[in-house]
Amino acid sequence: MSSTQGANIVIIGGGIIGCAIAYELAKAGERVTLLERNALAQEASWASAGIISSPGPGSGEFGLRSFRRYPALIAAVEETSGMRVGWNQTGETALIGADNDPRPLQDVMEWQRRHGLHVEWLEGAALREHEPVLSPHITAAIYERDAGSLRVHMMAQALARAATNHGATIREYTPALGLETAGDRVTGVRTPEGIVGADVVVLAAGAWSKGIGELAGLNVPTLPVHGQMLAIADPPVPLRTVVAGGGMYLLPRADGTIAVGATVDYPGFAKRVTPTGVNALIALVERFAPALNGARLVQTWSGLRPGSADGAPIIGPAPHRDGLWIATGHFRGGALLAAATGELVAAGIRSGTVDPLLAPFTPARFA
Repeated sequence: MSSTQGANIVIIGGGIIGCAIAYELAKAGERVTLLERNALAQEASWASAGIISSPGPGSGEFGLRSFRRYPALIAAVEETSGMRVGWNQTGETALIGADNDPRPLQDVMEWQRRHGLHVEWLEGAALREHEPVLSPHITAAIYERDAGSLRVHMMAQALARAATNHGATIREYTPALGLETAGDRVTGVRTPEGIVGADVVVLAAGAWSKGIGELAGLNVPTLPVHGQMLAIADPPVPLRTVVAGGGMYLLPRADGTIAVGATVDYPGFAKRVTPTGVNALIALVERFAPALNGARLVQTWSGLRPGSADGAPIIGPAPHRDGLWIATGHFRGGALLAAATGELVAAGIRSGTVDPLLAPFTPARFA
């Protein structure tokens, strides 16, 4: 793969992943155009809780790199864009119940400690003092001091504004109708307004990446994973930290509300809030922190996470298609992994090389 410095780069997708890539490329002086079919960050990025958890073995060194990069990235983007991203560094309390084996959670904690993360084991009176809202059946937890949350759609919009301040072009309400090719090379993107020529195209369209890839004969096996969420306000007992366990979470936001999520189902591209979903979220509150069910319900919503065929992100150059990179399929990890995805995809496009941290995510595994 050859270097593409000075190339005309077109990014398909205006969520946090596409906006992070646009920001990194524009900051480095590249010519960047980002195409978004709607307004920026109105799909998975709008629905996301935005938890920036201390990474564990599952996200590995890639997750560590992204997590460690966030403080400086947030500061730089807020300064360049003049926008705030709702960063709320509360720490995270990862739970284990009385019926669960504590060893898997302890193994995660030991991995985190070996990698220099600030975590501690809490149980009994220490856990109650740390997070008084927790149900009595919660027996132990890991407290991750440096974790927190941000409003993902605000972060994406700030990244886009910062990218434009570095010279990028952002085109909202401009859907990608297909990819232009010449032989095995991608040469541009078809839109309702015409063809946008490109030396490099980045496909970062979340759950919609599969359909766009198919138009160029590529297998990009993303799928929409539906999730329902709700928010409450004025809790009788405050929630101090992000509380998470079993794929679910309670999250104190910077505006004082608490987000509760999230369900998982597969209805295709339909988004809806259902009584079954809301009941599942209320049951989650009852299980983790029953006092919060006395709070005021202020919002319900749903969104489509970009899953993949094997559950891992799809990041890297497309096989057998010169000039095309793919960055999608982050599922629940888009908020955490956006910082490293933007950095490493931009670096790979500019240098013509792929960072070894991206090797597990290569699109070639589906070729």
